[in-house]
Amino acid sequence: MVTYKYHGRILVTMQAAKNPRELRSKAIADQGNQVNKVNDRSFKVKSQSGNGFYEVKETKEGITCDCPDFVYRGGKCKHIAATRYYLQVEKDTPGGVVTEKVHLTYTQAWNAYNEAQKSEIKLFDELLKDLVKAIPEPEQTIGRPCLSIHETLFCAIQKVYSQLSSRRAHGLF
Repeated sequence: MVTYKYHGRILVTMQAAKNPRELRSKAIADQGNQVNKVNDRSFKVKSQSGNGFYEVKETKEGITCDCPDFVYRGGKCKHIAATRYYLQVEKDTPGGVVTEKVHLTYTQAWNAYNEAQKSEIKLFDELLKDLVKAIPEPEQTIGRPCLSIHETLFCAIQKVYSQLSSRRAHGLF
């Protein structure tokens, strides 16, 4: 059995790998500060042979790396395996060794979210006005003049969507 640790935490406890690529990936994960998170779906893994870094990305097609081994061979390289070991954490518990996945946290762009919330009402009003104007107005031949169908529909939909009274919704038209 071989145990690999990262900052005092046990990363992987397994039988020795037969594949040299797996051994090198475990060595990368074992050294610490070799795998750095760039964003939610991208990691930089330090090269063992030089001073550079290789980027490991999660895409729709799977996990990719920009190292020559992955580009020319096409299989899982040591950088991808090191990233996987980095994300897998094994902890010793009284009941034995438990494997937990490191949950990646996603930052919320609160400024963009707040702006979208503010502009949503204005955009909805504009789109709704354009939509109801496309409805043909029926010709009124008898009776008192009534509200146009455009205004009536706008107010009714606005009342349901924004929970405004018809009187207040009419002011937006």
